[in-house]
Amino acid sequence: MSDDLLNPNVIPQINQRVDGDGNQAIGQVYGGIIVYVCGGQAIINPTATESPVAKASSLDIGANPYKGLLAFQESDSANFFGRSQDIQHLWEEFRDLQNLETRLLAIFGPSGSGKSSLVRAGLIPYLGRHPLPAQEKARVAILVPRTQPLEALATVLARIAGNDLIPVKKTREFVEELKLKNTSGQYDGLQRIASALPEIDITPLVVLVDQFEEVYSQCKDDSIRDAMIGNLLYAASDRSRYVSVILTMRSDFLNETQKHSTLNRLFSSQGFLVPTMDTQCLQEAIAEPAKQARYPLDKATIKLLIEQTDGREGALPLLQFALAQIWEGMRQGETPIATIERIGGVGGALAGEAQRIYEKFSPIEQQIARGVFLSLVQQVKLGDTIKYARHRELLANFVSSLGTAEQVKQIIGSFADPKVRLITLSTQTDGETAEITHEALFRHWELLRNWLENNQIFLNWRDRLRIIIKQWEISGRDREALLRGKPLIEAEDWFLKQESDLSQTEKVFIQASVEDRTSWQKAYKARQQLGIKLAISIAGLSVAALLAILFAWQQQQQAQQVQKAFLLGIEPSKPELLKKLPSFLEEADRLSSTRKEEDVQLALAYYRKILTDTTSLNKAIKTTPALFQSQDGQIINVIAKKAQDRIVETIRQSRLPQLEVELSNKMFGKVNGDASMTDIENARSGALRTTYKILMSDFGAKADLNGNGTIDNAEEAERFPCETFRDIEHLWRKYTNKRCGWYGSIEKDSAPTCTELGKQTLISSIFTPPISDIENSLDKCLGLTKTISNPNRKSK
Repeated sequence: MSDDLLNPNVIPQINQRVDGDGNQAIGQVYGGIIVYVCGGQAIINPTATESPVAKASSLDIGANPYKGLLAFQESDSANFFGRSQDIQHLWEEFRDLQNLETRLLAIFGPSGSGKSSLVRAGLIPYLGRHPLPAQEKARVAILVPRTQPLEALATVLARIAGNDLIPVKKTREFVEELKLKNTSGQYDGLQRIASALPEIDITPLVVLVDQFEEVYSQCKDDSIRDAMIGNLLYAASDRSRYVSVILTMRSDFLNETQKHSTLNRLFSSQGFLVPTMDTQCLQEAIAEPAKQARYPLDKATIKLLIEQTDGREGALPLLQFALAQIWEGMRQGETPIATIERIGGVGGALAGEAQRIYEKFSPIEQQIARGVFLSLVQQVKLGDTIKYARHRELLANFVSSLGTAEQVKQIIGSFADPKVRLITLSTQTDGETAEITHEALFRHWELLRNWLENNQIFLNWRDRLRIIIKQWEISGRDREALLRGKPLIEAEDWFLKQESDLSQTEKVFIQASVEDRTSWQKAYKARQQLGIKLAISIAGLSVAALLAILFAWQQQQQAQQVQKAFLLGIEPSKPELLKKLPSFLEEADRLSSTRKEEDVQLALAYYRKILTDTTSLNKAIKTTPALFQSQDGQIINVIAKKAQDRIVETIRQSRLPQLEVELSNKMFGKVNGDASMTDIENARSGALRTTYKILMSDFGAKADLNGNGTIDNAEEAERFPCETFRDIEHLWRKYTNKRCGWYGSIEKDSAPTCTELGKQTLISSIFTPPISDIENSLDKCLGLTKTISNPNRKSK
């Protein structure tokens, strides 16, 4: 660590990277304070740098000192001006409440009033330079709640506790602690964790929850919200005084705090309303960053910007956006006044830039852009008023029926360009995400406002759908959590009307619900037919015989309930499950032997579930060996081997004959690039479709466990039976005169002699990237000892 970082008079200049929780430094020193960050619009990262951007500048004037739509962060303190009095006032408030019963400072104001910047670039560094009395050192844990506020809090606490950048195990442990109540019914997890932190007696903890309104707008679980608020209030009130809390929140969410009376009273008694900036403060915020960068703005420009900003609600992000554009214009040799005229002034800059980008697109691209922005917004109902909030979405979900994934990404990239940053791209643990950078865009871009107003009913329905999907995923995609009845009919209607505005996850969920309904209808019809036959057959039987049949029927119903619970994953305890697996295997064998299609499908479902549960049991033996007998591991492996063998046999008996008929009749099929990869019936035709279904769907091995159309990991790839891979290879080679198979003779995804598949190989025709795990399984199954090149393969 450099001497400068230890100097309380020096503010370290740390490179920024937009969001991306996995990229935080573990802790950054600001004089007498250490900052730990979890989430937010920008993070501290001493190694990350901006992506290189081609510059056609005529003047090298250095880094842009203005933030655009991004909030100022802790490391931006040197360029944060115009709030010195407010920072001093906040520091005094925070100092004084250390002697109160609850050490909680609530900071609120309208969207665009500068709450986050005031605290993160103002108060926090000021605390570092001016420690509170009797607190020479302090630690600040900074988080943004998002959809899982307890997880966000646990993550930053785990980083402090373990000095670990990615503390997965410790985070899970802390989440469970934060969910627990003590014997008095209070959430004391945060206080207990804080009290165990190293040097907590001399280095107290400040918990800053930025954008606290997300506890209400994004967290849909009342129990999680209650636990989050309960932990903060308990820790801030504990007599040890180890923890103080700072909250920033949009003022239009103040009514929501009435659900928690203590918190509501603290917002009233210990709240700080962020004031609007007067003329002098605005002048400092406009002029000082450029002056410090040695390229000062002229007086006429400053005067014009003040006139266009003063008294305008939520104008600070618009001002910063205009200033960032002015600086970029200066790079190109354009005068500030000329830039202001070109962008339409402070009020027009934001909307004008968004509209200019949009108008460069083709009509199809504009439709995709509309879908992207609608996906990045969620409705929030505050009383009788509908507000809009940002929604973070995985890029993988932006698969539009109107364009390719690459097209969608390019369109998002246009709005995410570092020069404008209307959309923020970031990397999270579950993939790359996109988010509208500031809610000011909702108010000032007229076209977006029109989209939102014209789609209020759709957006309201989609927000409800997202909550249902979340529960479905939490349940392990249990079919009982799918849509049924009227909600499913409503979903189908919206799917037909606005498919392009639905994410990939939403489409998959609706499709799974439709498929489940179809399966249920078939089963119901079969049960009706069975009931009619039973009624006819027992019409002439004695009462005694009737009672005997009734008893047998009841026994069968009980057995079916057990089987249903097994297939749905509603399992008994692990050792008990092991005792039942042999009987389930026998039942699957019985079903498979009938050769009836409905029985074959159920048998395959049994075999696949047995494989899943034997894997789970093997893991349980390692983690809780005391629950099992010494020979159980061997028994489990024998059952798993039998289930895998039965899948291979069933596919050979009931699936491969269809593939052979199609191949022998030269119905090789084609790939439909316009169809979604989860659209099994339309994405491919002929033998290609059957091959895909045998391997990926519940028609056969169903290696695609999560139903997203790709093989995402080694666990899924291991579900491919080697014998089935080889059987398919044999049939394709047989009926194409050895021209077509999994691989080409030289490259894995190209076979110049395979005209039947357009000179492609089976692996490139059946699977979509990433395919590295598939290749590993194929290589092992086919016994390849030499490497065949695949220059176009995309790794994970």
